[in-house]
Amino acid sequence: MDYFYFKGTKESLELKLSEFMTDADIQTFIDALDKIVEFIDEDEYVEKQLIFPEPPPGMLSFLIPIINLNINLKATSIATIALLFDINLTLGVSSAFLSMSGFNDRAFAFLNEPEERCLVMEALRTERIINKDVFSSHNSECVNDQLICQHRNERRCSIEEDEVEKILDSLCDRNVFTKTGTTYKYNY
Repeated sequence: MDYFYFKGTKESLELKLSEFMTDADIQTFIDALDKIVEFIDEDEYVEKQLIFPEPPPGMLSFLIPIINLNINLKATSIATIALLFDINLTLGVSSAFLSMSGFNDRAFAFLNEPEERCLVMEALRTERIINKDVFSSHNSECVNDQLICQHRNERRCSIEEDEVEKILDSLCDRNVFTKTGTTYKYNY
């Protein structure tokens, strides 16, 4: 499995990401790094460090921190971030990077609906295996409130188990999940 490794400033990361991501999506990706920490494997990491430079002697200055990043992510994690946060990977370097990582065009399924993204995020939280009652343990509380979804009313989720099952079956048809009995295993 190939990894994306980066160590440097936020500005250097933005320059590196511009090789395979649009300018509009770079900030979304950097912001998503804070949100995905709970989803990544133990051998992956995202570390941020704020450094406040010393002003020259006798000078008053605003404290503008330098953000240093230390990132080690699998290609699959980058692809998952892109899918979950609507980030468009550009052709060229990203295509080559993902191809070298063993991916092809059948390895990706675009998640068009927020319900699909929500289910994938839940699978990543729960060892990649879920079933149609995945939300029952949350007492109808919305667990991914950053997504705009027709089933959310304030902080409550009203999706029914039969609809969850239909969505999961649809995701199985697109090779996102594999169904065994009543459980669904996330494939990536």
